[in-house]
Amino acid sequence: MGMIPTLIYDAHCHLCESTKSLLCHWGKHREIRFLHFEDPQASALQPDLYDIDYLDAIRFIDGEARSWKGADAVRHLLKILPFGRPLAWLLSLPGMYYLAGKAYAWVARNRYWLFGR
Repeated sequence: MGMIPTLIYDAHCHLCESTKSLLCHWGKHREIRFLHFEDPQASALQPDLYDIDYLDAIRFIDGEARSWKGADAVRHLLKILPFGRPLAWLLSLPGMYYLAGKAYAWVARNRYWLFGR
């Protein structure tokens, strides 16, 4: 059996905390572990990353220990959520993945300014 799918996020970010709450409700029948990037378990799962590396994007680690960050993480996380597969599929349409990546990167860089800390 694999590991519990894990989302590593910035708990200092209001957007990230709100997203975590949404995901907890959306995936209430699906076990997902949420770890703040400063949690020692997070660095144990991703030892090649440092605190500063976590600040640029969320990390999602699936049940088979594969990991993604940013828009890729969102796409793979959606695949395990109820009714999330169609949304993940939309992100794979031509041009959508590129736009999602650019939008994600911009919001991630500006999240404290936009949503507070």
